[in-house]
Amino acid sequence: MKVILVFVFLAAVTVCQAQELIMNPMHSDVYNQYPYNPNHPQQTTPTTPTTPTTPTTPTTPTTPTTPTTPTTPTTPTTPTTPTTPTTPTTPTTPTTPTTPTTPTTPTTPTTASCVDGALNCNDYISECKSSSKIQTYCKHTCGLCSPTTPATCVDGATNCAQFLERCGSAEMNEYCKKSCQVC
Repeated sequence: MKVILVFVFLAAVTVCQAQELIMNPMHSDVYNQYPYNPNHPQQTTPTTPTTPTTPTTPTTPTTPTTPTTPTTPTTPTTPTTPTTPTTPTTPTTPTTPTTPTTPTTPTTPTTASCVDGALNCNDYISECKSSSKIQTYCKHTCGLCSPTTPATCVDGATNCAQFLERCGSAEMNEYCKKSCQVC
């Protein structure tokens, strides 16, 4: 950069000196020595060269800031499903089998008494009219006996002996007639 400035300065000085020699009347010997050449264009007065502008110092680029690493979000913990406590089962009523228990060989009573062939007929009262199987094994409960036939005293549940202390309640009187001596 300095070399270019020096070169420009020297060139400007040289041009100025040459112009002074040509135009200065004190140097008439130059006019006499070098005749005017009509083919040569006449030189105009040179303009004073402008002082070259000093280039601005380039701004140092700012160091880019390193982006911060994004923090990875923590995985939310899945809430554990609360376990529902199991309610303790207290046997309030005598348990009855889920299906009517039928004897292996149907026994028809030899007497004229009306007896249920199954022990849990009370659980299937709603099926008395629609199921022939219930009508066969639960004659007394379904009311299929004649009014003159006496009903036999039988327990409607198989575990009446476990609940003898509850005899007298409506449920015990219904399901455990024989054990509670209701009939």
